[in-house]
Amino acid sequence: MTNENKRNKLILVLDREEYIQKEKKIKEYLQENYADIEVVYTTYENKLIRRVRSWKFIGKALQHLLYWGLSYQFAGKIYKKAENCDVLCINPIVAIFLGNKNKKKKYNLTMCGFLFEEKKNKLYYNMRKKFTLKAMEGMNRIVVYGSREVNYYSELFGVKNKFYFVPFGMDYFENQQYYGKLPEEYLFSGGGSNRDYKTLLDAYEIMKDNQKLPLCIATNPLLLPDKLPKHVKLISDVVVENFGMVLGKAKCLILSLKNIELSAGHMVMLQALAENVPVIVNRISAVEDYVTEKEVLFFESGNSQDLAEKIDSFLSGKWKPEHTRAFYERNYTFSAMLKRIVELE
Repeated sequence: MTNENKRNKLILVLDREEYIQKEKKIKEYLQENYADIEVVYTTYENKLIRRVRSWKFIGKALQHLLYWGLSYQFAGKIYKKAENCDVLCINPIVAIFLGNKNKKKKYNLTMCGFLFEEKKNKLYYNMRKKFTLKAMEGMNRIVVYGSREVNYYSELFGVKNKFYFVPFGMDYFENQQYYGKLPEEYLFSGGGSNRDYKTLLDAYEIMKDNQKLPLCIATNPLLLPDKLPKHVKLISDVVVENFGMVLGKAKCLILSLKNIELSAGHMVMLQALAENVPVIVNRISAVEDYVTEKEVLFFESGNSQDLAEKIDSFLSGKWKPEHTRAFYERNYTFSAMLKRIVELE
């Protein structure tokens, strides 16, 4: 792209400070499209949020309130310098506030990673939906990470030609030391959004003791029952910075996801691929957007018997997984995702 065809300025809003390490490379990757690039970092992993998120009953609500408060502050600072710029917002909560502020269309706004889930409280759900719909008026594009989400959200919000599917990409930095006690060999599962831990736990109940390794699950304790099956261990003290270390030492990642239209599990799954950790995951559209049977071992959604058999297939050596690091580097780095987004027509 010639200098004449380059767009003026890009404000890139990131949700992880670790990308400071790669900021120069990211700018080089995008300089074909933009003459000037400014990177803004937003982050939420502070001591207060980590403390309240595990509180029973009110923890999740307080966590969301803190997220929204910080996001509003970030958006205010970005708004002051965004006029006549393209704003590419990897942080979707900040993008919501920037969209609401952009009534006069003073900047071009692309929101990434949009996720809108059903809520039990219908009043809260409808208020949130109206607020989000208003924010969409100030957005040029909304990027989702699952192909089915394009039609799903277009119909849900009654908005056409605004949603785009772009495969997710991320660079992983979470390899700090984990000082908790782990088994010498173990299987691993983790994460919180759209997880179906019941199927996974039922599968472990089905398996005979001599057929299985310990299973470590890194998630919010509220997502699991108080009494866990034998050989299953909750590790609730794993945080973002050491998640990759715990995952990287596992024999296999097992992802049991809810079979819904929304994307789920891709962040953890791609991290496993980057670490050459074998992946067993249920076959849903949101996963098939990213991988095939060549890269992972699929099981039927919600079928604990099938999952138990697939785990046994891995442990017995019947399924021999491919090395997946090169596949990840070709397709799912953060820079590759950014390039796909800025080249959207």
